[in-house]
Amino acid sequence: MMQPGVTSTGRAMDRRTGELIAIGAAVTANCVARLRFHLRRAREEGADTAEIQAAIRVGQMVRKGAADTWDEVATTLAGMDSFNGSGDNE
Repeated sequence: MMQPGVTSTGRAMDRRTGELIAIGAAVTANCVARLRFHLRRAREEGADTAEIQAAIRVGQMVRKGAADTWDEVATTLAGMDSFNGSGDNE
């Protein structure tokens, strides 16, 4: 697995930025273990509390947007005439 901020051709961004992105991704994915790991790494890379809180808020907004969209899809599917609840109508 590649480290945050590392591409196959070299460093595309600084490690602090990569760790902040990873924090947002961990929040979006509801992954406590990854969140703890990347919080520690972000602090080691010099991220301050305001930056970390901003990354967490971005992750929360992305997660909420995805959840809201999923809720709309589920509601729409449940109301469709062809929906039989078996999960076979994709």
